[in-house]
Amino acid sequence: MSWRARRSHRPSWSRNGALTALHDFNTLMVALDSPLIVVTTADERERAGCLVEFHVQSSIEPQRYCVWLSKANYTYRVALHSSYLVIHFLTADDLPLAELFGSQTGDTVDKFAGLEVDSGPGGAPVLRQCPHWLTVRRVALLDEGGDHVCLTTEPVAGHTAGPFRPLRVSQASHLKAGHGPRERPEPPTERAAPAGLESGASRVVIPPLVGLWHERIPGHRKAVRHRPQGSIRRDS
Repeated sequence: MSWRARRSHRPSWSRNGALTALHDFNTLMVALDSPLIVVTTADERERAGCLVEFHVQSSIEPQRYCVWLSKANYTYRVALHSSYLVIHFLTADDLPLAELFGSQTGDTVDKFAGLEVDSGPGGAPVLRQCPHWLTVRRVALLDEGGDHVCLTTEPVAGHTAGPFRPLRVSQASHLKAGHGPRERPEPPTERAAPAGLESGASRVVIPPLVGLWHERIPGHRKAVRHRPQGSIRRDS
């Protein structure tokens, strides 16, 4: 490679650097063409699941896997009250499942109707038609102020049918999400509204994760604290 060719790859710092960085970031992310997963969970009242693009193994020893859930999603709100998730790794043949969990919203639709589902730890749904899955326990939650929240998890069970070709973002780029990334629920859900909330009654607004409050996590000896945006919460 010539000196001039090498020079062309050097970063250019200009007044429009922020715009250039945004464009380059988007270009890089598109090139990665991430595999898609479906994440399911359940609390004492509801099951929920959504299509997820942001996920990765984050530690070798101990084993850890991170998923990022959109604050706009119904699944995120249910996951806040659950200790367990099931991560389903979609194959190239699972586009219909991606359409169901990616373009519908649990606020108004029962995504599990008509599906064969087993109950995993904490009642988290395991989709039978997905032979590649991990059941994981949440060990930490990070909200750094973006539109997604990171859940760090540890695997407790899993199954695979062997090597497979994953379904990737480019194959599902036509899907329109059930919620925009900046939407926030009001009321928290139409299917599982708080007791006593009748049609025409006062609407309930659930604020973003700000302030401090305690949440009792099933299976834990002590309550954990929710912290303001820009902080880490550990569930141990």
